[in-house]
Amino acid sequence: MSLADDAHSRARDLDRLIEDQIPKIRLSSSNELLSELRAYMDRQDRTLGVGNNVISQLKRVSDPSGLAQINLGVPSLDRTSSAFVLRSGSRLTFGISVRDEGRNAALIAYRFQVQFPEWHSPNYLRFDLIPRQHEVPLREARCHLHPGARDMRIPIPVLSPLEVLDRIFFVIEPQIRR
Repeated sequence: MSLADDAHSRARDLDRLIEDQIPKIRLSSSNELLSELRAYMDRQDRTLGVGNNVISQLKRVSDPSGLAQINLGVPSLDRTSSAFVLRSGSRLTFGISVRDEGRNAALIAYRFQVQFPEWHSPNYLRFDLIPRQHEVPLREARCHLHPGARDMRIPIPVLSPLEVLDRIFFVIEPQIRR
């Protein structure tokens, strides 16, 4: 087996581990999750003293099949989208897809993006959980981090949406404000 074959095999194994982790992340129903996210983001906003309007920023849409999307802005490089502004001037956007299953919801996918101020390098970090395994997991693991480069993906463990926010508010944002 070549080194490239070995690398692809390890990447497939890692994606299988990620796939096994996802069902272990149990979330409240999409309505409850929306409430939890609003409360979390509102507490952060009050702590930071920035003045975001979390109630109007966070939106939930669902379809009859039970699939729900919770969005805050549009998680992309677009600076014109509504975003949660952090004290550093960074802009946070996210989208979370879940499937309601009774009182709980199954995590399907997410994208959290922190767009840093113009002077900062890298210019953004993006946490992605894609809806299904990619055909080439070495290139794109199911759960990955973009370190300011769209085509660069670093595999990471699956985090719950609140765990991603914890990393953004308590690890990343304090480093930017220094």
